[in-house]
Amino acid sequence: MKRDMDILRQVVLAAEDGTLKTIAEESAAIRDHIKLALEAGLLGGPEVGAGHRPLGLLGLTPAGYNFAELARNTVIWGIVAARIEGSVGTTSFAVWLGLLEAEHKKRLKYAD
Repeated sequence: MKRDMDILRQVVLAAEDGTLKTIAEESAAIRDHIKLALEAGLLGGPEVGAGHRPLGLLGLTPAGYNFAELARNTVIWGIVAARIEGSVGTTSFAVWLGLLEAEHKKRLKYAD
């Protein structure tokens, strides 16, 4: 599986609005990214049985809420995605977070 930040964003925002279980039925790629979000600490929930976590009980962790806040604005998301795609093509999750945060700060600066 190759990580797709657009799908990861979709998963986190669906967890926030309560539609994660519904979108999980759409594709294997979404289910793979749900696992990735769990491993990254963006999603959490009670374990049932041998480490199984029912989709209906998954929710955002504090890190997941932070990512959702940074990723929610489609204009900012598009700016950051275009910057990455136009320069390095792909990058780490940490760099994505840093660029999203920088773009938010830039807009806050101009809001004064």
